[in-house]
Amino acid sequence: AKLTQKRPQELIGEIIDKDLALQLISGFKENFPGEVSKMFIKTSTIFDAVKNLANVSGIRFMYGMESVNDPGSKVLLLIPGNNISPQKAIPNSIIQPEGYLNNRGERVSLKRTWELLYNHAVHYSNLLPEQPFRHIVRGVFFGIDSLKYLLQERTQAYGINYHFGYDDTVSNVALRFKAVLQPVRPDLTIYNNDYMDLGSICPPNCPCYPWPECVPPNPPDTCVSENAVHYGGSHLSKTEQEAEAELNIYRKFRDNYFLQNSQNGPLIEMYYYVSPALTEAIENTGRKSEIYLSLYLNQVSACNRLLEEKKYEEAKVLFEKTIADLVQEYLIKQ
Repeated sequence: AKLTQKRPQELIGEIIDKDLALQLISGFKENFPGEVSKMFIKTSTIFDAVKNLANVSGIRFMYGMESVNDPGSKVLLLIPGNNISPQKAIPNSIIQPEGYLNNRGERVSLKRTWELLYNHAVHYSNLLPEQPFRHIVRGVFFGIDSLKYLLQERTQAYGINYHFGYDDTVSNVALRFKAVLQPVRPDLTIYNNDYMDLGSICPPNCPCYPWPECVPPNPPDTCVSENAVHYGGSHLSKTEQEAEAELNIYRKFRDNYFLQNSQNGPLIEMYYYVSPALTEAIENTGRKSEIYLSLYLNQVSACNRLLEEKKYEEAKVLFEKTIADLVQEYLIKQ
């Protein structure tokens, strides 16, 4: 099944026929026999995840694991998406300082959220060794109006069975993973002909790792660090080549230090989730150039010095504090 046209984010997710739904469900079970193939979520939990939030376009059902080596520890995290980036295939996440609800209705802290998401990505990278780590599917987004239609209008569902689906007819391995939502009654019997798919697959949403679907008219964003280097370098009359050379220093730092230590994994996972929302928030201040220049002259320059001196742990601490401060200033205070 394919979308025939671009839909508003609130309407992402469509009813599919039963035969296709069962094919996707069985496809996952056959290809990943040792994995959890479905999870139950109460309807009340789904809508509690966006309760009292403004500017909501839908929910990312993000995949986590309590333990990398335990398939039975799978968990779903319900992360709301905003509605102020309609040009994107997948809206930016709303960063909630108190954390997010899981499929059991429990609140999970932000710090633990990044750990769970990273655990899932590591687990599936072991199952899919040919897939680049950045292309491991992290979850699926469904629009809020589509969810309301499925659960409150078409049915009066007590909850859903969230089935993990797989379509091996798709050439791009990353895009084979699907989500099939199946409404459930209070007695846990199913609505037999009501299935929803065609959600938007969620990869890391930062163009340092471009995604195949990010093509014009929806090109990928730029990262906070990339923007800081380009705006700061431009102010100091650096060439594009000089800016790229500087960015390559950070890429090597990421690849040769961050990613070689699994303890750093959740930090990198966090960065690629919050960076798109940060760039959007900074853009909306009307002071983009000023903010990025200040970031470059202070934190970026300090990080450069630490990297030159091979003080990698200190550079990591500075990076983590800088992102935390930016999130507090532009995503939480707002």
